[in-house]
Amino acid sequence: MAFVSLLLGALIVSVMLWIKFSKGKIGEEKVAVLLKLLPKEYVVLNNLIISNGKSTAQIDHVVVSPYGMFVIETKNYKGWIYGKDYYKQWTQNIFGRKYEFYNPVKQNETHIRALRKLLYQFGDIPYISIIAFSNKATLFVQSELAHVTHILSVNSIIKGYNIECISTDQVEQIVQLINDRKFVGDIAEDLHLDYVYSDKHRYEDAIEQGKCPWCGGSLIKRNGKYGTFYGCSNYPRCKFTHK
Repeated sequence: MAFVSLLLGALIVSVMLWIKFSKGKIGEEKVAVLLKLLPKEYVVLNNLIISNGKSTAQIDHVVVSPYGMFVIETKNYKGWIYGKDYYKQWTQNIFGRKYEFYNPVKQNETHIRALRKLLYQFGDIPYISIIAFSNKATLFVQSELAHVTHILSVNSIIKGYNIECISTDQVEQIVQLINDRKFVGDIAEDLHLDYVYSDKHRYEDAIEQGKCPWCGGSLIKRNGKYGTFYGCSNYPRCKFTHK
């Protein structure tokens, strides 16, 4: 019986990850089509997976240009989107139903750090973070660290940068280095999903041990407006909850 429950749980997790993965792919494809419309001086790299040995960074799109490195995270979410730079989680509201998701600005900062580490020899070249939501989303977002926008506005944001700071030779070298170091095809997706599953197991193990998976604090049973739940002992610094 325990084996059946474990198998069922693994199947549910797999289905949820696949649905999320498929929705994300649709948004990425929309952005990829639009990025093809940029002039030739912009080199577009889609669906990059870069490893530092301990984890992987799955980057939806990177645009290498004389005007900077544009790192784009696509979120194919509709509804009302609420968030700020320092929030751990952002909120999606669809007809009164609320869903939390990890702050995409922080997510993209991780991607940029991975690229900086890979491209350290090119010095302090500018990295511009862009978070692209579905055109059906209404954005109630405050960010000074990234352009949080709709998919249709991505190209205009990129073209708004017109001061040359990367030479033509450097653009070619950067593209070559990224292509040399990236994982490709099914191997890349399998590798990244392995890390996703690994993170999922670490998350569940922490909860089973009564530990907060975000900060390592203790989980404390509390009574809320909608019933009992477990909250982190480090609240309000950490706002993790689990029912």
